[in-house]
Amino acid sequence: MLSTKWLGRLLLADAYYCSFGNMATLIRKKGAFILPCKRDMNLIKCGGKRGDWNVMIKCPSVRAKSWSRSEWKSFPKLLVLRLIETKIQRPGFRPEKLRILTNLLDRELYPAEKIIALQARRWEVELDFRAIKTTMGMDHLSCKSPDMIEREIILHMIAYNLVRALMLDAACKSDIPPERISFSRSVSCSYDMAHSV
Repeated sequence: MLSTKWLGRLLLADAYYCSFGNMATLIRKKGAFILPCKRDMNLIKCGGKRGDWNVMIKCPSVRAKSWSRSEWKSFPKLLVLRLIETKIQRPGFRPEKLRILTNLLDRELYPAEKIIALQARRWEVELDFRAIKTTMGMDHLSCKSPDMIEREIILHMIAYNLVRALMLDAACKSDIPPERISFSRSVSCSYDMAHSV
């Protein structure tokens, strides 16, 4: 992933990618990132305001095994980033503290609210992937050859988009946001409708 050209691109990823090596590499390649920060990374606050800090991160003294010695030595000793802290309230869940690290330092150009909204949207995409894999039964592909696997994936995507289109239609007719309609329930209703015809 980090071997790609990153100039002018933004990486929105999960907390797994929030490591010193990944962030230093993206900065070197002139890419931007927005990453949730779950673990303690010894952040040193050096400015900003409550909930939207400038922070420094020192390069860990112990090299991560995923990086060669020469790569690790090439990293800067210090990264200056931005830490955005907020609480997310999702219906049916307890409030969750969210910490986001980014190298988008210009607060006027990149307001914290927009960065938080992007991260929330990324979470919705994760839920969509989970729906495709589990609800649509794509967690196990039955075909053996690459050509047939490709066809199976395409068929799953067609079915997924048909269900999403039905959900959007139902949402528009009921004047509610499409996110409020259960994907798994919609799949079940679509399946029942198809078998009753």
